[in-house]
Amino acid sequence: MGSMKFIKSIGLILLVLGIVLILPNCKEKPVSLADISSYQSEFNGSNLEFGAKYLPIVLGSHFKSMEEGIDANKKKEIHVIYGGSTALTFTDQKEYQNYTISFHKLILLRMATLLKVSSTDNYSLSLSKPFFVKGETNPETDIQEFEVFRTTISKEKIDSILIKYNNWNVMENPKIDSEVWQKISKEIEESWIVELNELSRVSLE
Repeated sequence: MGSMKFIKSIGLILLVLGIVLILPNCKEKPVSLADISSYQSEFNGSNLEFGAKYLPIVLGSHFKSMEEGIDANKKKEIHVIYGGSTALTFTDQKEYQNYTISFHKLILLRMATLLKVSSTDNYSLSLSKPFFVKGETNPETDIQEFEVFRTTISKEKIDSILIKYNNWNVMENPKIDSEVWQKISKEIEESWIVELNELSRVSLE
């Protein structure tokens, strides 16, 4: 009981620190825009080869997989799945959902920055990771990994947003409450389609 309180206390401290930055600093080597330009110079026409090689570098340990195909409207689509490996969360439901969606936008922007050289019509991005599931009482099933949030956006639109805010460094950790991030965030929300939102199923522990 005492250890759980300690863990939650640490989690709340991390939340306060992490609220300023969307993507927390980690041990992985930072990737610069110059690095991305260097990676793009090696693009040989294969979206999958390029993505498989460089998305794990740009997105770090968040990256899980990439595939491409044709969507229901017969448009070419790149689908990327990302997520962590822990089910621990420490915020209330609203804060957690807002934070998760903001993080999703940042992953989308970084993915689109790298894949700007790719040939596709749309991007689909999915968050999939272990979560505590509401209503589950069985210890073997109360933590489940599932796709909890998915969006699609046209490559043309996300590219135009990146061009519009080209003075903003997508590889730096943005302040959630900054004016430029608020503007970018709003434009993304106006442009993407939320295909799946199961964040309400997540039980916060």
